Amino acid sequence: MNRTKPSLLSDEYRGLQWTEVKAKLKRPEGQPPIKLEQLTHLDFLAWVTTLKKADGSAPGFSSLNGHKSALMNLFRDFKVIPSGEFIRELSVHFAAIRKNKAKEAANGSTPAESGKKPISFALYQKLLCEVGTFRDEALCFFGVSSDTFWKNGMVF
Repeated sequence: MNRTKPSLLSDEYRGLQWTEVKAKLKRPEGQPPIKLEQLTHLDFLAWVTTLKKADGSAPGFSSLNGHKSALMNLFRDFKVIPSGEFIRELSVHFAAIRKNKAKEAANGSTPAESGKKPISFALYQKLLCEVGTFRDEALCFFGVSSDTFWKNGMVF
């Protein structure tokens, strides 16, 4: 929101670093980070459509939907009731986004993605070696169980 409409940013959060914002959101009291009463569905859609992944490509639908869920959690956490029109319009626009993403995947213009991307085998090996050097009980359990799964041909 800061890039597309900075006036929606609450004064209490203006100028804070991301770590400070996250700490404040763990205990939702005071002002919400965004002036939720003034936020329209068009403001949110203008912001969410500017998001890019690290490689510069557009995020998938599940990622965009996660941002919508986070917004609704802000409404709930700060006890602000969004208007019926706001909820309806977001639903309509997100249905259209979902259809467009599905159409792009069907046409082959963008690859269909689902779930998280797997880590490389080299990174997996490195992680196992690193975990094997820790003495913490939880990490030892992870090391032993992952080693057992790997030896028995079960990859998790």
